Amino acid sequence: MKSMRILVAMALCFCGLIVGNSSFATEEEQGGFSGSIGLVIADKYHSDSGFDVSEGKAVYQPDIFLAYDTANWGQFSLELWGSYQFDGVFKDESANEMDFIVSWLKDFEWVTVQVGFNYIDCAQLFAGKEGDVAEWIVELSREFSLEEGGDTFTPYVRVEWNELIGEGDTSSNFFIGMLHGHSFTEQLSLNNKIAIVLDDGKDTEAGAVGLLQVILSYALYENVALDLGGKVTTPIVDAQDRDTEFSALVGITYSF
Repeated sequence: MKSMRILVAMALCFCGLIVGNSSFATEEEQGGFSGSIGLVIADKYHSDSGFDVSEGKAVYQPDIFLAYDTANWGQFSLELWGSYQFDGVFKDESANEMDFIVSWLKDFEWVTVQVGFNYIDCAQLFAGKEGDVAEWIVELSREFSLEEGGDTFTPYVRVEWNELIGEGDTSSNFFIGMLHGHSFTEQLSLNNKIAIVLDDGKDTEAGAVGLLQVILSYALYENVALDLGGKVTTPIVDAQDRDTEFSALVGITYSF
């Protein structure tokens, strides 16, 4: 518990540094539509909080993302994301899932703010609300770029509040981490994510989980990219209901 209190204190200090320097951006943004269509094949559905959701079974995960950038009010987006087992898409399996995500994102001078809502349709897809989850998301981040080397560093904090539909049970996860991007060439880039995930333990065992994700991306064409990567999570403090998990993925994305 002492270690958990230390981690929470570090996270709050980090959040304060970001918010304390925030103010409205002065440069006018350009509006317009953008989006992407992608498909990932992974050897398992491996959550950022450290669970092997599909119990070691391979999954395919389609994703459709559509965004509109306004001139002054930031970006509004809609995303449809799914994860399905190869041995049956609409079976009564908790690993089969479809997420409906709406969010708002705004760049200020010293911070990027994102607020979103995610309706998670899981277990019996489209068969009723039993087992579904309503999730609110708030994220603060700040991107730093290096003039030489093409590297970007983005520290972030993220909170997810979850409510089980129909039962009223709630839980939350708190993320504190860093995104890193490096461009080797115009076509080849590397994207890393490292984070500590704090679980409140309301529907799982409380604790802290370490997360590392590495994805190598190669631009096949101007708007088409091929991704190859992996993820590892491991308990740091408590969270004994999770083991160290490894997963691998390959994906393709078309952006427009």
